[in-house]
Amino acid sequence: MLKGHEVKAIKTSHINIQDAVVRIDNRECWLYNMDIPLYEKTSPILVPHYQSKVKRKLLLNKKEIARISAALDKP
Repeated sequence: MLKGHEVKAIKTSHINIQDAVVRIDNRECWLYNMDIPLYEKTSPILVPHYQSKVKRKLLLNKKEIARISAALDKP
């Protein structure tokens, strides 16, 4: 899930999804390697040890996850 400063960074187009991948683990979708740098107006003191590339959970319902999983299983 995204934090407030990450949402602000995304809204200002400060992200890199070039290396990002989505994986389905235990019927949950996870986004790996999406780079969201710290929002320029956020103090590093408020977010110690911030990592811009961490796995993030995608909020999808069961039907959406099933549809993605089925599309990935097709040859």
